[in-house]
Amino acid sequence: MRKLHIARIGYNAVSVIFCLAAVLYLLFPQLPPLALCIFSGLLLLIYGIIKIVGYFSEDLFCLAFRYDLAFGLLLLAAGILLLVRHKTAVEYLPGGFGWMVLLDCFFKIQMSEEAKKFGLEQWSTISAAAVITGIIGLFLILSFSRQNAARILMILALLSEGSLNHCVVKLTVKNPEAHPALHQDQP
Repeated sequence: MRKLHIARIGYNAVSVIFCLAAVLYLLFPQLPPLALCIFSGLLLLIYGIIKIVGYFSEDLFCLAFRYDLAFGLLLLAAGILLLVRHKTAVEYLPGGFGWMVLLDCFFKIQMSEEAKKFGLEQWSTISAAAVITGIIGLFLILSFSRQNAARILMILALLSEGSLNHCVVKLTVKNPEAHPALHQDQP
């Protein structure tokens, strides 16, 4: 249960950090590129670790963290690349983040379909939030060379990704000890 608790808190913390990063980027649009790369690299490393911990947690429904091992490893690799190659990576931040958001929304859409089959009523909320986030991610990728559009879409993508992750954890992560009737022990 400790891993599940860490994963839940971690997801919520990263969700808040994404939303705060959006506000900071809105208030301070001329942040130094080096600071953006270092912050993004560290955030991706933390997010990757949290996803991996979530994958190995004992979530009752096993929905929220199902695809988090591979995606967590990808986030770790991207975080390391941003930290090591920060001088050349800064121009790829909007597009790269757009691709990560798009990939995450695909995983969340698949997870929401599995939640539907599982009988969770909130599957449509997760699916809708994932589709909206994915559309923003796609537009972020397409606006790669347009500075103002990329900035606005980056803010929206950060807010949307943070909200999507919070929504998924809140609606799907259940502690087996808190729901003994749903948890059947195998002999």
